[in-house]
Amino acid sequence: MTATTSPTSSGAVRRSRRRRTTDTTQQRIIWALTAIAADAAGATAPSPTGTFALDVVLCAASAAVVTLATAKARRWTWVWLAALTLAGAIGSQMWVVPAAVALGVAVIGIYERQTHPALGAFVGAVSSVSLLHLDTDLPERIPTLIALAAAAAPLISAYRMSKRRQRHTINLVLLGVAAFTLLAAAGFAIGALQARTKLDDAVATSRDALEALRAGEQEEAGQLFTEAEAQFDSAAGALTAPWALPARVVPIAGQQATAATTVAEQGQALAASAAATATTAPYANLRAVDGSLDLAVVRDFQEPVAAAAAQLETSAQELADVQSSWLLPQIAEPLDDFIAEIDETLPDAQLASSTLDALPSILGGEGPRRYFVAFANPAETRFQGGFVASYAELLADNGKVTLERSGPIRELVDVDGSEGRTISNLRVYDERYGRWSAERFFQNTTVSPDWTVNSEVIDQLYPQAGGSEIDGAIYIDPAGLAALLEITGPVEVPELGRTLDAAGVEEFLTKGQYQDPAILEDPDRQTALVGAGDAMFDALLSQELPTPRTIGEVLAPAVEQGHILFTSFDADDEAYLTEIGATGAFVEREGTDWLAVRSSNAGANKIDAYLSRDIDYDVTIDAETETLDATLTVTLRNDAPLGFPAYVTGNYLGRPEGTNV
Repeated sequence: MTATTSPTSSGAVRRSRRRRTTDTTQQRIIWALTAIAADAAGATAPSPTGTFALDVVLCAASAAVVTLATAKARRWTWVWLAALTLAGAIGSQMWVVPAAVALGVAVIGIYERQTHPALGAFVGAVSSVSLLHLDTDLPERIPTLIALAAAAAPLISAYRMSKRRQRHTINLVLLGVAAFTLLAAAGFAIGALQARTKLDDAVATSRDALEALRAGEQEEAGQLFTEAEAQFDSAAGALTAPWALPARVVPIAGQQATAATTVAEQGQALAASAAATATTAPYANLRAVDGSLDLAVVRDFQEPVAAAAAQLETSAQELADVQSSWLLPQIAEPLDDFIAEIDETLPDAQLASSTLDALPSILGGEGPRRYFVAFANPAETRFQGGFVASYAELLADNGKVTLERSGPIRELVDVDGSEGRTISNLRVYDERYGRWSAERFFQNTTVSPDWTVNSEVIDQLYPQAGGSEIDGAIYIDPAGLAALLEITGPVEVPELGRTLDAAGVEEFLTKGQYQDPAILEDPDRQTALVGAGDAMFDALLSQELPTPRTIGEVLAPAVEQGHILFTSFDADDEAYLTEIGATGAFVEREGTDWLAVRSSNAGANKIDAYLSRDIDYDVTIDAETETLDATLTVTLRNDAPLGFPAYVTGNYLGRPEGTNV
């Protein structure tokens, strides 16, 4: 008996086998693309919850679901998904190309006679990963809303095309997710309510501690910081209680939980660090007495203060990382306030740490250091500020500072061999300022507007004038003396028979001394500045000085305005002095429009205190050509009264008396 089959039935079997083979291949491609999308999304996950491990899992799962759903969804949803993804990715060099490719594949898929689910999976995989990295220049909520709108179409379509049993399973999963989300949110709300009062108390206690610290009450500050640490710890405990933890896995809610917990944890860490610093580095013990600072105490302070500064840096970064536009005002506002307080405190902490590191070297803890002090008077200007009227030499040895030498600047001018003094290796200086002959006239060593350059000149010339080799130079003008007298209090100047104080010293040195016949009759005519400088140093080196914070608050404006400048020839010390802006370096700022108007008295008289100056700087910027045109108008007005001796209002240029050149 022979069995036969018809050609029609044989072809049907072959087509069935090809379809099964094709379906199997499609499924393998779909699952491969799903795995790739999940892996790519997890590797570069954003922060929907604020917890790294959870974010990786959630982003990977989201990419996988969108990829599988798009493979099952109707083809028009492919175009919707890819088009919105491309719109959100415009402006992003990295993701706009993949999004454009996905849109092209989606359009091709529509015009195919037969549906190819693998093409949908490709569109879903590329789009889902791109949606997690939309243009960061957009407001934070916009990319999230675009991603939700883009993914909604294929997800809904895939749901509708699923079998009844599959939809039932999906419904149960969604119901479970909703229930979990509600319970997690309720648990977090309970923890947040418990923590809120504790956080408010902790912040208030921390502020009281900072106020005590600023007032120099470090023992009280330490106790308050310890109390704040316990309050922050209690708040952190409420936010990490078992009923509050589930909220960590819920997008958006997880960000609230992470941010609130981070505030509590970083507050606790900062309070603990501050308490330790207040206990181990009491600033009340860091005071100079009789010109001496205990460098052993300084070195003991270095480690705890550096640790406190490092903790502030860490906390600032940790808190910045959890900032998000999705945070509720009840969490965002305290977070922003906390960050603002840290940003305000951090520079002071870093400066304190840098100062403690630099002080031992500057004060001779690594070998004696000598510093030249130039007392300048802008009654006769130089480009730095004023001509050098008198000088001093300070010796710093193992924390002890002494005044080794002082006198009128003429002592360094009228010395044997002054005609043979030279300045070497400063070609630009010689080209610009050589006509002032600083090597001959020491009072002109402030002719450059850059104190670091002037310091190099002084370093070369002082030994040639009979002075010692120096390790740095200090510039002080009458306004700088006024700042120093705020620290020392009024000083008696025996040479003048008068008392100088912070309120009147600048007026006296720039104007008053040139109206005093007794001073004008002095052959050197610099007795006033020499006496004021000596009296000020005697006071600084013979009494207990205020705390470093007080000294810093008084001197900072004088340093910033160039009335007190300090350079060191030691590279590390100079780096610190540059950090605090004390070197008076004249720096051209690339990429910016900057202006400095400097003047120097060419008549060698003393009437610049009566010179008024108005500056009009008119700037026009052409954005199209990227050019800048500026017109500077400087108006000088000489208000010096007549009747002064020739030393004050005369000049060496043959001009009429009272002329200012």
